[in-house]
Amino acid sequence: MSRLIKSVVIWMVCALAHAVDSNLLTNPGFDDPSGRGWNARGKPIALDPQGAYQTPCLRVVTPKGEKYPGFYFVSSDNIPAKPNRTYTFKVLVKTAHTSGVAQPSVRLLNAEGKSAGYITVAKLDPGKRDWQACEISFTTHPKVAAMQVYLIHRDMAGTVWYDECQLVESPPKPMPPIGNGAAVTFDGGPGALPMHVEKVETRDGRIHVQTTGADFVVDPREGRIQGSQRIEAQRPVIEIRFPRGLDGLRVVRHDKTVCVLSTGKLDLGIQCDSLIVIAASEPQPVTCVSPIAGKWARFEQGNVLAIDDLGGVGVYPHVIPGSGAQVEVPTTPDPSKAGWTCTHNVGGSVMPSRLRSA
Repeated sequence: MSRLIKSVVIWMVCALAHAVDSNLLTNPGFDDPSGRGWNARGKPIALDPQGAYQTPCLRVVTPKGEKYPGFYFVSSDNIPAKPNRTYTFKVLVKTAHTSGVAQPSVRLLNAEGKSAGYITVAKLDPGKRDWQACEISFTTHPKVAAMQVYLIHRDMAGTVWYDECQLVESPPKPMPPIGNGAAVTFDGGPGALPMHVEKVETRDGRIHVQTTGADFVVDPREGRIQGSQRIEAQRPVIEIRFPRGLDGLRVVRHDKTVCVLSTGKLDLGIQCDSLIVIAASEPQPVTCVSPIAGKWARFEQGNVLAIDDLGGVGVYPHVIPGSGAQVEVPTTPDPSKAGWTCTHNVGGSVMPSRLRSA
């Protein structure tokens, strides 16, 4: 065996071992004749000796003329899940059902073990299909505590086979670099909405940014942003404070869709629809204060919404998807009292703050 071929063989063996080790499922290929790790609505699963790779696979079959009542599933054991993590689910499927729909999915569970949502990789209508690969990647939300592979069959008559399931945790994407605005800008624009960044000026050491719906006054010396509503009502609605200051803040670039400002360690992206995105390379607190209050306000997982009959403001912290980070408001403000204050730690995360009118 040549050195090159030997190296390739060793690499393939190591890669395969790594893939097997990273699979979170028990008995993912249904090779164990006991069917451990799986159940068919609480009962043992049915196996077929001839799967995709001439090894056993899962078989879900409905006798001709009969149907399972509405919703039939085969599920895996519960798998601990991390909030705000990205996972990839893969499965091989072969179908020969004459009615109904097969939906290989992942069921998300909360801390109480109740359903918190479903991630569907495919919806397979009736028909004969040879083995095909289905795959989906998804990011869990903050309330997810566990998950199951959930192979769902709705009003199905016929047979569906499954083999080689894989559920793995994917590494998070790195945060875009700070300083050039990559972390605080988006592809595309406002579409048909008549929203623009209308004016950017520097006066008396302050940066004034005017959008169609709001005025922002950014004061680097004071370390704060004051936002005022321009449409439906003309009034102050938000003040965003940066306890560590905004020293060195400058306008990097601006056009009709966005104005980007940066200190080199913190980027601000003031969007044409009055959305502010804040990206910090190091952990730091950001405090929001609002002079308005409303009965529809809510505070959950770091998301803040204050709104009254004339409009309002929303502040939605958004950490890097899949990073595992979560944003919480340490103390919940009283939304019924004007002048509420809340603080987020936005280190390494992206925090949108949206001004919106009713």
